[in-house]
Amino acid sequence: MSSRPFVAVLKPDRDLRRIVMLAGCAAFLVGLLLLIRLPVSLPIRLALLVPWVFGSIREIGRQSRGVHRIRLIRLEIGEAMVIDRHGRQAPVQLMSGSVVLPKFAWLRLQFADGLICGELLRGDAAVCKQWRRLQIMWRQGTGAFGGRR
Repeated sequence: MSSRPFVAVLKPDRDLRRIVMLAGCAAFLVGLLLLIRLPVSLPIRLALLVPWVFGSIREIGRQSRGVHRIRLIRLEIGEAMVIDRHGRQAPVQLMSGSVVLPKFAWLRLQFADGLICGELLRGDAAVCKQWRRLQIMWRQGTGAFGGRR
C-alpha cells in the first residue's frame, strides 16, 4: 500500500462555469417575468418582486465571486482545499447538496469567510485518474474530504 495521500485535484471547466452562470441569469429572468405577469395586485407583486430581485442578484454575485477564487479543487482524505490563480491554498468545506455522478459532479463549497458557491465538473473515470479518485472518495462518504451532509 502506498504511503502517499489519496488526493484528487480537479480543474473546473470554463464552459461549464458559463453554463451555470447563464442558467442562474435565465432563472432570474424567467422568475422576474412570471412575477410581473402574476395576476395579483401591484402591491403584492412588488412585495414578491423585491426579494426575488435582491436575492437573485446576491446569489449570482456569490457564485461569481466564488468561482473567481478557484483555479483547482484539491480533495484529500479529511480535507478539501481550493487553489487560486496565484497558487494560494484555502480550505473549504463540502456542503450538503453536493452530488457526484459517473460523468458529472456538482460540488457546493463553503469558504472560511462563509461564501458558498457551486462548481459543476465533468470527467470520465476510464481516462482520468483524478476523476476516478473523486468517485472512490465520494463512495466512502463526503466525510472523506472534510464535508458535511
